[in-house]
Amino acid sequence: MYILPSSVASPLVSWLNGQRLPREQLPFPDEEIAAAVQTGLLHEQPGLIKTARAWRCVRCGNDAPHLFAAFPCARCGSDCTYCRKCLVMGRIITCTRLVHAALPLPSSRYESPLAWDGELSAAQEEAAQAVRQAVLDRSELIVWAVCGAGNEYIS
Repeated sequence: MYILPSSVASPLVSWLNGQRLPREQLPFPDEEIAAAVQTGLLHEQPGLIKTARAWRCVRCGNDAPHLFAAFPCARCGSDCTYCRKCLVMGRIITCTRLVHAALPLPSSRYESPLAWDGELSAAQEEAAQAVRQAVLDRSELIVWAVCGAGNEYIS
């Protein structure tokens, strides 16, 4: 049995905090991930769940039957179903195991957490308006973006 050193637990949980990712995408040794799951620091769950109505993707919440397809899976040797709604972010199939942090990390409190005095690019402005409209419409929206891209600080 692999014992997870406390010096490893913090980077592993900190890196994953707020994300629900396929286990094979984690940049940590499998033994460390398994030990973190066994000790309760991380939780693992199937990527797709079969409901009474249809399949449901745990990552994006899709449950529309027409947005699922099946293929012969080399990983598990069975026919696996996958979600076509969030396919652009990587395929989530029935044999995918998603991993997430069991407890949220404590975060700092800010006086004005949403105050910012910068300027958005045209693409960022378009994305921000789409997010705003989705919130107002109470609809779902997946934003796929690279955070921090292009921000270089020279000291």
